[in-house]
Amino acid sequence: SISKEYTNSEDLLEALVDTMLHKMSTLLFITLPLLAFILQVVFIRRKGVFYMHHGIFILHIATSYFLTLFVMEVLSIVHLVTAIPLISKISNGLIGAWFVYYFVSFKCFYKLTNGKAVLYFLATAFLQNLLMLVIFLGLLIFSFFSL
Repeated sequence: SISKEYTNSEDLLEALVDTMLHKMSTLLFITLPLLAFILQVVFIRRKGVFYMHHGIFILHIATSYFLTLFVMEVLSIVHLVTAIPLISKISNGLIGAWFVYYFVSFKCFYKLTNGKAVLYFLATAFLQNLLMLVIFLGLLIFSFFSL
């Protein structure tokens, strides 16, 4: 029983987080094709753009996101060592710069005008975030029951 194995909530939370982190690679393996599927559904009428193209675009965006997270982590370590306030501001600005990069890549890849790009970008971002929420909650529940 969980209550016997984990005597306090901190131990339970630590075990749950550890289990979730170990399942994160599986989550990404499942999520990336589903994110590409959302793009396929949104751009179903676009001629000459196939599921494979959406998958490549999602891999490109995911890679740029992980690279941004890596640079932010390196900058946070440098900030801890040096305590230079500018480094934390640069780190915070990187995530905003990544969102701009994502939007510009989206607009260029799908050859959209500014108005359509904003509309499609917001629609796909909403659907992708909804999917990520559902998958995250599923991972949370699965991790809890696998303790």
